[in-house]
Amino acid sequence: MRGRLPGLWLGLGLLGLSACKKIELSPGTTLDDPQALLARASMDLRGQRPSEQELALAVVDPASVDDDIAAWLDAPTLSDRLVALWGPIWLTQADEYLVPAAAFGEQDEPAFLRSVGQQPLRHLARVVTDDRPWSQLITADWTVADPLMARIAPLERESDADGWQLAWYTDYRPALGAFDSPGMYLRFTSTEFNAQRSRANAMSRILLCDDFLARPISVGRGVALLDQEAAQEAIRTDPSCKACHDTLDPIAANFWGFHQMFDSAPREYTWYHPEREVFWEVWSGVGPGFQGQNIQGAHELGPLVAAADGFTSCAVSQARQVLLQDAVQAADPDGTERSRQAYDASGGRMKAVLWSVTQQPAWRAVGQESAGDAGRKLISADLLESSMAGLVGATFRLDGWGLTDNDREGLRTLAGGVDGRFQTQPADRPTPTSVLVQARLAELVAGLATQDDRPGALFAADDLSADLDTAAWNDRDRSLSLRVLSRPPTEDELSADRALYDAARATGATPAQAWQAVLTALLRDPAAMWD
Repeated sequence: MRGRLPGLWLGLGLLGLSACKKIELSPGTTLDDPQALLARASMDLRGQRPSEQELALAVVDPASVDDDIAAWLDAPTLSDRLVALWGPIWLTQADEYLVPAAAFGEQDEPAFLRSVGQQPLRHLARVVTDDRPWSQLITADWTVADPLMARIAPLERESDADGWQLAWYTDYRPALGAFDSPGMYLRFTSTEFNAQRSRANAMSRILLCDDFLARPISVGRGVALLDQEAAQEAIRTDPSCKACHDTLDPIAANFWGFHQMFDSAPREYTWYHPEREVFWEVWSGVGPGFQGQNIQGAHELGPLVAAADGFTSCAVSQARQVLLQDAVQAADPDGTERSRQAYDASGGRMKAVLWSVTQQPAWRAVGQESAGDAGRKLISADLLESSMAGLVGATFRLDGWGLTDNDREGLRTLAGGVDGRFQTQPADRPTPTSVLVQARLAELVAGLATQDDRPGALFAADDLSADLDTAAWNDRDRSLSLRVLSRPPTEDELSADRALYDAARATGATPAQAWQAVLTALLRDPAAMWD
C-alpha cells in the first residue's frame, strides 16, 4: 500500500496540468454519428458508457444502434435506470423519515432508507419491465418488496429470494398500486388538520402532473391562517381557497385509511387502518371523490385516476422529460403527439413510449443546440457515479452509504442530484460543487484503474510497468478516450495527452502514475459530464 501513496499524491499534484488539458466541449455531433447516439442510449438505458466493441460495431453497422436500444429496453439493467430516472419526479428517496430504522428493529439505516424510498419506484419499474399497462401504478393489487420491506410491512412475497420480488399486502388495503407503498406515507405525511391533502397532492402531482402547490394563491388579508377554525372556514367559503380545495379535498378523503395517529409507533405507517376511513367526517367534512364524482372510498379511486384525461398526457410528458429535457416538450409538439400515439397503440404501456422517444429527432440529435431537441444533456448525479464506477467494476460505499443516493454521508446534492425534500429539481448545468465531485471521483477511479494488482478493463499489465512505443501508446490512449468519452481523441487531444504523460514521467512518476494523470484528465474532461 505504501508504494501506491506517491501515485495518489502525484495525481493530486498534477491537477494543474489535468485541469488545463481540455476546456472546450467536443464539437456537436449529428444524427449521422452512430457512436454518439449509442453513447446516449447506453447512458440513458444502462447507466454506463458503451464498450469499445459496441462502439466499433455502431460505426460498421449504424442500424445496430437501434438493435441495442431494443435489447436494453428488455434488459434487467433497465429496472435500476427507471428508479433513477423517475426518482426526481416521485421524490420518495429522502435522507430521513419520521420513523427511523431502529424503531422497526432494523439496524442498517442506509438499507432502510433505500428500501423505503425505492419501493414505489420499484413498483413503477416492475410495471415497465413486465410491459404492464401504466395504469397499474394506481390500480394494481400487487406490489414489490425486498426482504427488509417484508419485515416492516404486512406483506407476503412471491419468494424468499433476495432483491425485489412480487408481493401482496395482507391487511386488506385497497388496490392502489404504488400508492399502497409505506414509502409513500412515510415520505408524504399528514396531520389531522392537513386532512391527507399532502398525500392527495403527491398523487395528483405524480400521476396527473397537477401540483396544487404550484397554483397561484391569493388569500385575503383578513384570513387568519394560523387559526385553525378560521382557516377551515376560509377553505369552505373563500372563493380563492375553494378553487383548489373543492378539487383536492375529495381526493384527500380517500387516504384516511393510511393515517397515522401515533408517530412513535412504526406500525402506524406500514399498516392500513380501515377504521379510520371515516375520519374525513371530523376533519374536513368532505367525503371521498374524484374530479366531481362522489365515490365510496379508496377502493374506487384507482380506476378513476387511470381513466382521467390528465393521466395519459402526464405519462407521456414524464417519459419525454426523463429522456429529453423540459423545454423539448413545448418545442416539439409533433414528438409529443407521436409519443401519445405510441402509448395509445400499445394499450398504455410505458416501454412503447420510451422506444418512441428514442426514435425521434429530438432525442437523436446528440450535441445539437437548436430548439426542439435534447442537444447536450448534463448527466445526472447517479449517472456520474455509475458511468465512472463501471469503468473499474467498483461500487462506492461508506459504511453502507452510497456516494450519490444520499446526503447523510454522500454527495447527492453537491453532485447536482435531488434530495426529495429541499432540492427537488436536478441541476441542468455544471455547478462548482458538481465539478468538484467530478474531479475527486476522477482521481479515485484513475487511482483504482492503475493499481499494480488491478489491471483489467482499462489497462493491460504491460501498460503500467514500462513506457510503450509510440504506436502502442497512441492505441492505449485512443482506447481510454473511447471508454471514457465514447469517441476517439482528436490529434490535438492525443498530443495533449502525450504531453501530460511525458510531464508526469519527467517529475519521476512511474508509467502507472503517469497513466493515472492522463486518465484523471480524461475523466475530468467537460465532455464527460454530458451525453
